[in-house]
Amino acid sequence: MARYAIAVDTQEAALLDAVFTEDARLDYGAFRGVVSRSEFKEIVAKLSVDATQHLVGASAIEVEGERASARSYFASQHVRLAFAPHHTLFIGGWWDDVLERRAGQWRIVERTVHAHWAQGNPAVLGMSELMGAVAPDPGRDIDARATSTG
Repeated sequence: MARYAIAVDTQEAALLDAVFTEDARLDYGAFRGVVSRSEFKEIVAKLSVDATQHLVGASAIEVEGERASARSYFASQHVRLAFAPHHTLFIGGWWDDVLERRAGQWRIVERTVHAHWAQGNPAVLGMSELMGAVAPDPGRDIDARATSTG
């Protein structure tokens, strides 16, 4: 789970090979839909943000032979300075993963992202809305139209 955060936050897409199997199915819901590992690597390589930080909290993992299931909680901050003063998007939720041990290494074969809440400017990640996540304080949320520096 930590390797994923390192790969995304450093925009080192090649590191995702140590996270996901080649045939992985990644469901990013309203944000990106279902993508393959190679498609997700392209997304990470082309991120147009100035910084991200993915913090991975508690993971509940159940192993059954060569397969496992895991739920991991995350909070992720995304920054695009050109959109100041509305230059951040903060998302919290969890990942439901199916993992397999292949050639002695654990890799994710299926990931479903659940964005539980979000706060900030969704345009930071190129979205027009907050991915269906609940805004913690809708009155303080940034209007998606506030996408420029003005």
